[in-house]
Amino acid sequence: MSTKRRIPDNIPDFNAYINNTDDYQQAGGPPTNAVRLGLTAQNSSDWKAKRIAWVALYKKYIDPAQCTTAVKQNIQLAMKGFKAFAQPLIDIMAVSPAATADDANAFNFVLDRKKPSQSHTALTDKVVLDAKPIGGGDVAMKAKTSTDSSRASKPDGADSVQLAYAFGATPPANMDKGTTKDIFTKASFTLHAGTDNIGSKMYVYARWYNTKHPELAGPWTVMLTLTVL
Repeated sequence: MSTKRRIPDNIPDFNAYINNTDDYQQAGGPPTNAVRLGLTAQNSSDWKAKRIAWVALYKKYIDPAQCTTAVKQNIQLAMKGFKAFAQPLIDIMAVSPAATADDANAFNFVLDRKKPSQSHTALTDKVVLDAKPIGGGDVAMKAKTSTDSSRASKPDGADSVQLAYAFGATPPANMDKGTTKDIFTKASFTLHAGTDNIGSKMYVYARWYNTKHPELAGPWTVMLTLTVL
């Protein structure tokens, strides 16, 4: 069985992974994707519970006023605990006869079948980002390609979109200074800015991303500014 690293060690990438995989395992059906791939209802419930606990901890981690040494230690413990919990379940899903390429992409496992060789070419397409505040501190995002801006979709070679964003009266100097970076595996998704940021300016950069080959990431967009509702 493959021992490839499935769950990211990087905190922002891990945050994207636990949120996106929980959404995915609960989706579908009936049965849900989790049950279809051989997990029990309790496995699915436990996965969701760990995601909920992580979200609360991660909010403290990204808040400079709350990010204490204890919070940083708890972040590492939470990541370690989730990996110990999730790896055996991913092993079950990886060998399921029902597993598809979409499942493998969602959970970052390798299907036990030969795949055609893929070209490792840097992404050149720029994201066309449609960001719409929808209330409650949430922002609906649609990432589109420059060749098809009529619908949310990813270009060939990209398995996700990466955002770099910040809040406040002063915009960040660039996408690498004073921003939070998150990865979303769907082209249409909701960013949870949080109720504390309602009424604040939000500054967003976006680019196409490949979680397995970060070095192939596409160019960043110009900064988009909006107000969180």
